[in-house]
Amino acid sequence: MKKQILISVCLFCFYAVSFSQRISIAADEENLLYVGIDNPITVAIENLSCKSIVVKTDNGEIKGNDGSYDWNPRFIGMANITIYKKVNKDLKVIGKRSFRAKQILNPFFKIGPYSTNDSAEKRVIEAQEYVRCEFGNFGIDANFQIDSFTVCIYSADSCKYGEISNIGNKVNDEIKKAFSNLKKDDFVIFKRIYAKQFDGTNAVLSPCILYIIN
Repeated sequence: MKKQILISVCLFCFYAVSFSQRISIAADEENLLYVGIDNPITVAIENLSCKSIVVKTDNGEIKGNDGSYDWNPRFIGMANITIYKKVNKDLKVIGKRSFRAKQILNPFFKIGPYSTNDSAEKRVIEAQEYVRCEFGNFGIDANFQIDSFTVCIYSADSCKYGEISNIGNKVNDEIKKAFSNLKKDDFVIFKRIYAKQFDGTNAVLSPCILYIIN
């Protein structure tokens, strides 16, 4: 299920003189946005219908309506949002707020419930069909997908099957066969892990090492 950063834009204790509406903008993550992904925002103004407001930014694009928007910054740095009220055919500024846009850190590699330095069960590893990227408690899906990786299984300090390459996030038959022959105290190393980012470029993920306990 897709998860995204929730940035709630609530209006409180900031007065626009011409309309006397209370406005404040508060956000999770200390007013941070993340470049290249949709950051959901919610805008509400005291005594004003959501249909009567327009939001704009000087960094990226804001899409949506009726108080619910997706803000996708395009560059690192400041990102300013301006809130307007529709007055006949004109737009009147009723509030502004600045955020900081930053780059997302690379996610980490996972197979089943396991990530690097975990102890793993053979039956769980060999049951996996796919590998994936995760951001832990970061709580977002930035559309990173595993593009390729290499597996080596170490047993008694030697690489048991040589290096096995895999294209895509689906575990290939050669690797599945190697997983079916895992023994207690083997190490499974996933390395040269490449993930496709939202902009089509590749990110290099840290290796993942699993210790087989049974």
